[in-house]
Amino acid sequence: AKIAEWIEQEYFHPTRLKSFSYYQLYIETINLYDLSALSPQNPSVLTSTVDHHGNPLMHAQSVIEFERTYEDYIKTTTQSSKWADFVSTQLRGRMNNSQLIFTIDYNETSLEAIYDVPDLPFDYGFWIINGFLGLMILVAICGNLHNRFGWGTGNAKGCAPVDNGNWIALIVYGLQIYDMVSDINLTTEIFQAINNRECDVDPELFGTPCAVDQNLDGDDPASVDTLQEYALIAAGVLSLTFLIIPYGLNVAYAARIPSSNEIKRNVSARAWFETYQTLFIIL
Repeated sequence: AKIAEWIEQEYFHPTRLKSFSYYQLYIETINLYDLSALSPQNPSVLTSTVDHHGNPLMHAQSVIEFERTYEDYIKTTTQSSKWADFVSTQLRGRMNNSQLIFTIDYNETSLEAIYDVPDLPFDYGFWIINGFLGLMILVAICGNLHNRFGWGTGNAKGCAPVDNGNWIALIVYGLQIYDMVSDINLTTEIFQAINNRECDVDPELFGTPCAVDQNLDGDDPASVDTLQEYALIAAGVLSLTFLIIPYGLNVAYAARIPSSNEIKRNVSARAWFETYQTLFIIL
């Protein structure tokens, strides 16, 4: 633990890494032994590995936790031979060992930055649309009970008849809105995948690789040339088509309702539509 603390101190830089709260070094194993194996009763752990001259080697496998902002500095410093020489000088003084040599043994696989999986952002859309559907169901149920038992009216027979007492209609309306929003969300995600916007630098960490990031053999990221990419485009076009056509037909039908004979013969209905026709078509 003390050695880790000493090495950790050498990463400190007054301008580039000026706080120990930004990083921390941990030694996980020494000579492939877990730290729990180190004890005065088991000194062979520290001498189990020697160089070609018979000098003992202490190979420490270490991990540095740091804020991502300082990744370049940590990597550059760790790979610097001048920095290793400086650490050797400091450790010789601290451990009173003039023969001590500190080096970094690394290759492309042993020295790498492993990023923590970021927390998923709060999905406001998901909760808003589900809350809206839940509200529609709640209001519909309360309306049904109100009509049946006369809640709040003082009339045990319930409310007076209305034009349409079908309390299920409000739930159906909520489901229609839910279906439309989910279709829009699906279409958006498909076209994001086509444009490769949802992929990050590390697709294995952040999710399934997109169709245009060369995750398939022979894939040219600048063109549509694989079956997966053609399938994504077809899915996006079909999803958009089946979103626009039903909504367009519904709008056309809603626009003709105010001019129907039933509405024309009803003075109250005609007056209502003259005031709220635009709102009715949107809903």
